[in-house]
Amino acid sequence: MKPARRLDRRVIIPLVLSCLMATNAGVRATAQEPPGVTLEAGRRTIELGERVRLSGRISPPAEGETISLVDATGRERATTRTGADGSFSVRLGPRETTTFYARWLAAVSEPETVRVRPKVSVALRRVRLFGRARVKGIVRPAQNGGRVGLTLFRQGARIWKRRVELSRDNRFKTAFRVLKPGAYRVVATFTDPHGLSGSDRTRVKSPKLPGLGPGSNNVYVKLLEQRLDHLGMYLDGTDRYFSEHTADAVRAFNKVQSRPRLGAVDEATWRALATAHRARARHRTSGFHIEVDQTRQVLLTVRDGKVKKVIHVSTGRAGYTPDGTWRIYRKIAGYSGGRLYYPSYYEGRRALHGWPEVPTYNASHGCTRLPMWTAQWVYGQAKMGTTVHIYH
Repeated sequence: MKPARRLDRRVIIPLVLSCLMATNAGVRATAQEPPGVTLEAGRRTIELGERVRLSGRISPPAEGETISLVDATGRERATTRTGADGSFSVRLGPRETTTFYARWLAAVSEPETVRVRPKVSVALRRVRLFGRARVKGIVRPAQNGGRVGLTLFRQGARIWKRRVELSRDNRFKTAFRVLKPGAYRVVATFTDPHGLSGSDRTRVKSPKLPGLGPGSNNVYVKLLEQRLDHLGMYLDGTDRYFSEHTADAVRAFNKVQSRPRLGAVDEATWRALATAHRARARHRTSGFHIEVDQTRQVLLTVRDGKVKKVIHVSTGRAGYTPDGTWRIYRKIAGYSGGRLYYPSYYEGRRALHGWPEVPTYNASHGCTRLPMWTAQWVYGQAKMGTTVHIYH
């Protein structure tokens, strides 16, 4: 039997190295990690209209790999590519709360939800003293009903709070009466069913206080006349034209408020109108009567102790109109022999009557002069036997 042949070292060493390399390659192939991808939002809550950065990384890292961003329904919302280190990012502007996933090859990331707060837009319009200001707005994205909270501020102080229903087109509106000058602002807030809130505020608006006089013709004249009527100043209707009737009502107001007896309006007049109260009767008896206040030079019609109307008048100069209480005993429909227009006599030849000139001070010969355009109305109020109180 022949002895075993010994292998040359030059053959053994290369064989061992070859086996080792093959073994290491098998180990690397077994240990290679499966593909993976991560996803993270820069902000998890945004307002509608804002954009959010979504970023992540793949492993093992590789450059130029395509990443798909999909939502919970599987719809693709964006695609991007990885950088040299396997990272990626993309900016999106979702219009509603959305859950995103990053997808790479067969790998899908954990979900990342971006919550979208509702966007509220509100505007304040027609801010005019004694008018109705309008509040209008809209909520996005579309909501299934709900209410918007509105807060009105004047000069920084809260005036009121109210809740307004959203319409089908996600709009809301309301109105309020502007009773005082000042800076107005409205804040609107909406909270959706997920508890996310959005808000907006209007620009500060202040009502104009324009100068007005005979010949003025605009919406501010009508607001002025409506306020004068509300305070009891007699007017035979309200419109947009500043007539002599308007001027007489302004004079009556200024007299009642012990202000300069002007027939025009400036900023100070608007402010006085905003804080004024109705005139008060001196005689608060039941039924109807007439009072003539010679100090303020106004006539008051009074029912059950409350002043109904106030008219600018002029009584007798130098005490020619005595104070006292009388009753209407004679009336003439039209002109009297002395050119008194629709006179209602209460004492001797003294009467309530229309006259072409009615100054702001006492200037008559003893009667109570009325502006011509008010004479027929007063004539109708001053029935036979009506009590007339005249005083200083």
